[in-house]
Amino acid sequence: MALGLKSVSYEVVPCTQDTKPKWLVEECGGKMPCVCHKGEPHVETSEILAWIEKEFPSPALQPTEALAMEVKSCGVFPAIAQFTKNTDAAKDLELRSKLDGALASLSKCLEGKAFLQGDQPGLLDCDILPKLHVLSHATAHYKGFSMDDVKEGGEVLRAYWSRGSALEAFQRGAYSKEDCLWGWGQARSD
Repeated sequence: MALGLKSVSYEVVPCTQDTKPKWLVEECGGKMPCVCHKGEPHVETSEILAWIEKEFPSPALQPTEALAMEVKSCGVFPAIAQFTKNTDAAKDLELRSKLDGALASLSKCLEGKAFLQGDQPGLLDCDILPKLHVLSHATAHYKGFSMDDVKEGGEVLRAYWSRGSALEAFQRGAYSKEDCLWGWGQARSD
């Protein structure tokens, strides 16, 4: 998404554990997502986004440090991942409560804004929208919980998801629902 917002040409190459290129496994331990540019791989979403901002500085998408810390402190991805991957029904209530809290915190960061950094999408949206993509597909599929089930701040989050997921830059870079379900299905069986 960040590359798209910066009008940088790229190619998405989805792969499974069995089809990962040898170099990806050997150099990066098979970690995904991975961006490879001029033969140099970059992994881990936050590191990829920082690298993109440095390598392709225009237009600037970097948030203020305070806003970045506020959004990170919401804990959205850990809450989505823990709840989605959980296969112990006895832990679901606790994990769902943490997810509800994280999503409520995120909605507060969005109040009065179209995107996390204001009127235009920025790096924070490039980080958060793919996580909401997981919620919309894998969490909905495996746990029966989707954006429609978010109570506190749900209207704000649903409007944000609708705007963000409609962006061409998001759509072009997002993996398919099938790939999302497959990947998270694998994570649930680990």
